[in-house]
Amino acid sequence: MNAIARLERLPIGSPHFRFLYLLGLGWALDAMDVGLISFTLPALAKEFHLTQAQAGLLGSAGLLGMLLGAAFGGRLADRFGRRGVVAVSLMIAGLGSLLTALAPTPAWLFFFRFLTGVGLGAELPVAVSLMGELVPTPVRGRFVIWLEAFWAVGWTLAALVGFLLVPALGWRWAFVVGGLPALYAAYLRRSMVESPRWLVAQGRSGEAHVIVEQMEQVILAEGKALPDPRQIPLPQPRPYRDLFRGQLGRRTFFIALAWFTLNAGYYGIFIWLPSLLVAQGFSLVRSLEFVLLMTLAQLPGYLAAAW
Repeated sequence: MNAIARLERLPIGSPHFRFLYLLGLGWALDAMDVGLISFTLPALAKEFHLTQAQAGLLGSAGLLGMLLGAAFGGRLADRFGRRGVVAVSLMIAGLGSLLTALAPTPAWLFFFRFLTGVGLGAELPVAVSLMGELVPTPVRGRFVIWLEAFWAVGWTLAALVGFLLVPALGWRWAFVVGGLPALYAAYLRRSMVESPRWLVAQGRSGEAHVIVEQMEQVILAEGKALPDPRQIPLPQPRPYRDLFRGQLGRRTFFIALAWFTLNAGYYGIFIWLPSLLVAQGFSLVRSLEFVLLMTLAQLPGYLAAAW
């Protein structure tokens, strides 16, 4: 029985939830880094006397970096493994946030936010891939959405940082807190396992069997029985161009269209709302209160989607 078949027959147990929490914490820290610009932009615009156009560029710098990071993160994960790319990209995002706290001019602010975005863009899709590849196929959707739910946790952290730190200590301390992913990356690199499915695809089946065997031992120790094995054929590699033609091409197009429209609305609201409210005469603290409530409202949506 190959390692993928052993992985697919596993009952859900503590190893799966451990992987979820490990990746979820990194996901939440990433979301916090993305959200910090929303809760600090009014203060940044005031300190650096930014025009509306300059504030727009600064708010979009991280998203431009995410575009670049996402374009290359998947390729790097296919070549070097999921775990390493997740850890390194987390470190880049955290370092970018720390450097943002030291930025002396708007130009450096733009560059460091762009760098943060590169790390975020590489980490997010690869973390989803790793989570999906560590659980049996029938529950993959549920675990991926649970992982996505940590995004709301991260935005809530960003809102709390903006609400508590920015008015009292200034925007720079908010980005110092945003540097936590750089520290967490080292812990994640030691604690997270590699995807057995990726190892099998690389011809490293022995390493994949070791990881699955460790999961089996923990699940057996929890008193759960392993189902009878059934042989699952190993997946065959396909060229990237297959994603853009035939049936897969249609799926790629409509999923990309859904993500495009979702993100346009999501980031358009969450990144700009504090600045728009301040421009309308609300205090910074009051505007952050509104966004904090909106952020908390995401959690029921995630949980309902997972169910």
